[in-house]
This record gives sequence, structure tokens and C-alpha cells, in this order.
Amino acid sequence: MMQILQLLGALIFLLFGLALRKGKLLFLIAGNNNARKPYNQQSKLAGRYVGIIMYGAAIALLLVYLVPNLPDSFWIFITIFFILFMIGITYLFYKNSNLRK
Repeated sequence: MMQILQLLGALIFLLFGLALRKGKLLFLIAGNNNARKPYNQQSKLAGRYVGIIMYGAAIALLLVYLVPNLPDSFWIFITIFFILFMIGITYLFYKNSNLRK
């Protein structure tokens, strides 16, 4: 029973990421003040990037649930990778937005 709930949690992240990547539910992104229908290009871009982050969270949850005895060095690598990934996504969003002067 517990494994079903754990897989359901990962599935929720996956479905939420898919919805954001398709341009749905963009009003749920914190700080996305432009998320009013019709959505502008910047809101859709934010949805794509946050959707990718949700995919990463779903993969991380699946790894935790399906392979519980991974070594500590693997988790350190995953943590560093996720931090660098977040910095990269933030940079890409800043680069592609109209916030630059």
C-alpha cells in the first residue's frame, strides 16, 4: 500500500510538470504575475522551465522509492546536479525574458 502512495506522489509531479509544459495551470507558479488568459510568451516560458523542474522532482522521487539503498556519493552527486540544473534554468529564464536591459 505504501509503495502505491509513493508512486502516486511521483505521478502527481509528473502530471503537474506535463500540464505546465503544455501551458496549463500557469497561474500556480509563484511570482508569475502575467499568468492571465490569454497567456503571454513569458508565462509560457516560465511554465516550460518549471515543468522541467517537476520532471526532475518526479525522477528523484522515483529513485528514492524504487532504489532505497543508493550510496551517499550518488545522493551528493544528484544534489549538486539539481542545484546546477536550477541555476541553469534560472539563467535561461533570465536570458529569454524581457527583464534584461
